[in-house]
Amino acid sequence: MGYFSYAVAGELLEHLEDPHKFIKEVFRILKPGGILALSTPLDEAREPGAIDSERHLWSFKVDDIMKILIPYGKIKIAILRSQYFPTYQYHWPIILAWVKKSK
Repeated sequence: MGYFSYAVAGELLEHLEDPHKFIKEVFRILKPGGILALSTPLDEAREPGAIDSERHLWSFKVDDIMKILIPYGKIKIAILRSQYFPTYQYHWPIILAWVKKSK
């Protein structure tokens, strides 16, 4: 199909029943060379109560995100942590990923 040049999924993946299905659909609608930018908490499951089926269904590590995205194109990943709230109990480091869809 390839209609869109850019898609953003901020703090969404961890809430979805089937993250793989979502990613597949995003790349279906992206043009060749289009970019997906996404963010998700990093390794949230290490915190008690973080994955409770009412808020977050999934916890991702960098390798998990790589496995989901690698079939679709070139990936860049960064980890971000707030410098303003470093000890806030609900603030995990964030995985930021950008994927440029293969042609």
